[in-house]
Amino acid sequence: MKISFVRLFAYTLLTTVLTSCHKDDDSVQDIQIEQVTETPEKENQAPSIVTLSTPQNNSELQSVNPLLQWNEAIDPDGDDFKYEVLIGTSEHSFLPIATDLSSLEFQVDTALEKGAAYFWKVVAKDANGNESTSAISNFKTNYISVKLLLAEADFSKRKSATTTVFNNKIWVIGGEDESGNVLEDIWSSPDGINWTLEVTNAPFGARRNHYTIVFKNKMWVYNGSDVQYLNADIWSSTDGVNWVKETNDSTWDRLPFYGQLATTMFVHNDMIWRLAAYDGSIGDLTTERYIWNSSDGKNWDLVSENHGFDKKYGMAVVSFQGRLIGLEGDNIGTNKFTKIWESIDGINWTLIDESLPFELGFYTDAVVNKNRLNITGGFQYDELWFTDDGINWNKAIGNREYSLRLAKSSIVFNDKIYIIGGGFNDNFYNDVWELD
Repeated sequence: MKISFVRLFAYTLLTTVLTSCHKDDDSVQDIQIEQVTETPEKENQAPSIVTLSTPQNNSELQSVNPLLQWNEAIDPDGDDFKYEVLIGTSEHSFLPIATDLSSLEFQVDTALEKGAAYFWKVVAKDANGNESTSAISNFKTNYISVKLLLAEADFSKRKSATTTVFNNKIWVIGGEDESGNVLEDIWSSPDGINWTLEVTNAPFGARRNHYTIVFKNKMWVYNGSDVQYLNADIWSSTDGVNWVKETNDSTWDRLPFYGQLATTMFVHNDMIWRLAAYDGSIGDLTTERYIWNSSDGKNWDLVSENHGFDKKYGMAVVSFQGRLIGLEGDNIGTNKFTKIWESIDGINWTLIDESLPFELGFYTDAVVNKNRLNITGGFQYDELWFTDDGINWNKAIGNREYSLRLAKSSIVFNDKIYIIGGGFNDNFYNDVWELD
């Protein structure tokens, strides 16, 4: 048997060592060889997973600059770590909107798109490059944000007042208070927050259920009641403070406003139009259906004896994208209906839709803002819908926030919608809401 040189050398060396040790110390019985085991270094761990808290998953948000909040993560190794916030329009399109955060919240500073769905998550990253990612949460922004601007204005609670915009101010005229008193004061505001009593006792007296409209650089007041009488006179003002009683140049039978209220009026083709009103007439084809127009605000022409809508009065008409849109509905009882009408000339009306995703109330209130038609009120109507073309409708917001009200409390001012005062049944308000 062959023995390799290496093995032979190792054997000879071991023998020599043992012999030498034996000679030096006869007490040595054996040799113990100590085995050293190294403990591997502990692996650094990522921070714990973040839990998202605000907004809750599947929320509908008023704000397009939401506050995002989450619960604190913990690093098992005690390492310093930071948060990163990511947002996207799908679960596969995340982009970071904030990094190196130490706080547990982030206010989105760039406005999100209205009426859009968003997904978001938070990543906790430590100094060693380890990270953990939260679950994904989502929310939807509403098309319109609703904000309470003023809980109680300086003017008293009232309904059946009129609200309009004139000379870069918001105006509130008359109405009825909680005690049943018909009011004759006039208020104005440059911003919806600060209000000034412009006139304590208007020269046209107390008015409720009247109509105020701006035409040819004047503010006009028509119709209404002081409880005892239905008003038939016409008043105008160039400043909202000083008022002139306009004299109709024709005979009384050419005046459309005698004994009427709840009037539907609008401006179109450089004329004021009176489409419908209530005067207590029995039957269907009454003077309540007459269409009148005027080129000067005081002299009126009868242009049709039947507007063609289902109901005699209570509809809303707005000028929208070069045409007139009429909104009519009844959401009480068994004969519910909602209809959208259209007209080019203000006289001939065509039904364009009656299969709608909402139920309009009687005395519908609607305004146009930023080329978008918004339905803001009506009898038992507590939603907000809008259209960009008069045909296709979207729900603007999940929860409208402000309470039921009617009687023309909606106006547009500085590209925002304001809901001011008004009331419904025994409820009276003097709050101010801003819709943007």
